[in-house]
Amino acid sequence: MWDSVPDDLGFYGIDPYGHRDIDTYMCFLDTFITNAKIKAASGYPKIIVAETNNNDTDDNRVLWFQRVAERMHTYGANAVGILTFWKDDGSLSGPWDGDLNIISGMNDIIDNILV
Repeated sequence: MWDSVPDDLGFYGIDPYGHRDIDTYMCFLDTFITNAKIKAASGYPKIIVAETNNNDTDDNRVLWFQRVAERMHTYGANAVGILTFWKDDGSLSGPWDGDLNIISGMNDIIDNILV
C-alpha cells in the first residue's frame, strides 16, 4: 500500500480500530507511524487518528482509547488529533455517550494523558 502513497504529504491519517487483542491492533498504529516517517522528508510527519473506536467491551474500549492517546502523546507535537464518533447501530463504534465508565475514561485521558 505504501508504494502508492505520495511522499511528503502535509499529514498522514489512519482509522485504527481496536478489538479484544489491543496489542496487535496497536502494532498496526505503530507500523503506520513508522511508514509515514519514511515517506516524510522531515522524518517526523504530522499524524492524525481520523477515527478510532473499539466495540469489544466497555472496559476494553476505555483501554483502547487510553493506549491510542498514550501513543499519540508519545509521538509528540506532530500528533495533531485523535477523533472518534459513535453511531447507535454501528458495528465498530456503537453508542457510548450515556455510559459513565467510558465518559469517565475519556475525561481521564483528557486530564492526564493529553495535557
